[in-house]
Amino acid sequence: PAAGGTVRLDELAEVEEALTVETITSSNDQRTATVAVTPGGDDLGATSGEVRDALAGLDLPQGAAAELGGAATEQETTFRQLGLAVLAAIAIVYVVLVATFKSLVQPLVLLVSIPFAATGAVLALLASGVPLGLASLVGVLMLVGIVVTNAVVLIDLINQYRGREHRMDLEEAIEKGATRRLRPIVMTALA
Repeated sequence: PAAGGTVRLDELAEVEEALTVETITSSNDQRTATVAVTPGGDDLGATSGEVRDALAGLDLPQGAAAELGGAATEQETTFRQLGLAVLAAIAIVYVVLVATFKSLVQPLVLLVSIPFAATGAVLALLASGVPLGLASLVGVLMLVGIVVTNAVVLIDLINQYRGREHRMDLEEAIEKGATRRLRPIVMTALA
């Protein structure tokens, strides 16, 4: 339709058939395109590392950019949040232990055992060939709780041996407490 009546389109424009994109997607007023990559195995971290390397080697035209998204960024976010959860758990445990033991030093001694738990977990992952994933990090978080519980039980027993009832010196209390609690601690840690 035109002001003077109906006009054929080929009289107003040159009409031709051409291939175009079915849909145009945008994000923040920028045109976007998605390229999906499916990992060949279970190691998403290795696949996303290879994709990052490939993206770094790309010579993109001016105004174009490429970034990693999807499950790879979700995994990074999850790992970062779990790392913060572990740090928050350690801080909360320290505050509770300071209140429980009425000491600033004893909880610090207890928290020294936490890195040994992580060391054991990393060695087990390396020995089994299992990549670090969400389930592994949840396991490490649980292991921190187990290690702290074992240390609390041991330090509490040592404090009891040093108390009014037994009046042992520090070395004797540590030796007797460690001897008495070794089996339950090893059983819990192995479980």
